[in-house]
This record gives sequence, structure tokens and C-alpha cells, in this order.
Amino acid sequence: MVQYSTFYILGRSLVFLETEVSLIIFIDAACKNIVDVESKIDFLCMSQGCFPINVPQHTEEGLDLCLVIQYYSRIRLVSILLPLLRASPRGGRILSVLDGGREKPIITTDLGLDNPANYSWS
Repeated sequence: MVQYSTFYILGRSLVFLETEVSLIIFIDAACKNIVDVESKIDFLCMSQGCFPINVPQHTEEGLDLCLVIQYYSRIRLVSILLPLLRASPRGGRILSVLDGGREKPIITTDLGLDNPANYSWS
């Protein structure tokens, strides 16, 4: 897993909120920080990701780590921030960056990915 990333953002202002996106409680807290100070959001870019290796890992909240990072955290962000996106005079936009091109067929006999052989990308 990448521990540190560098991002360059050109614009008038920048506020960085470091958040552990693997826990829904921290997503909620970050969203509250945004909702408390902003009246609108023009653009929401979500690029959090997780590389599944071998067997599922579970968060303190009892959820699969990769599923939380790649799915639940995105749904929660959009759900909470949707009123601010709708308030944008430009029409708030959402970009969800996933890992296009690496799709596999759904294994309908193991939807919970309980079999470790079905869990990783290898």
C-alpha cells in the first residue's frame, strides 16, 4: 500500500483534510468538517483505493477493508455531500476514479469472497 503521496493542486485556495478512509466514522467526521464551512461543492474527486491480497482484512467496524475503501467510503461521501453538490451554481460534479481494465467476471457462487483464491487480483 502506498504510504505517502504528493499531489499538486493549482487553484485559489486549498484545504487538506487527512482522513483514514477505511473507517466510516472518519469519513463522517471529514464530511462534517466540510459541511460546517462550505455552502457548496463544485467538484468532488474520489480516488481512494485498496489492493486486495490473499485474504480479506476487516476494519475495526467489522467491514472488509477493500470494500470500505473502494465502495462504502465513496457512497458515504456522496450521500453526505450531495446537498452541497446540488447547491453548486455550476452543477456539482463527481469523479470516481476506479481501476478500469482489470475487471473480472463476478463469481456468483462466492459473492462474499470467503474463498481466498477468489479474493486477490492475482
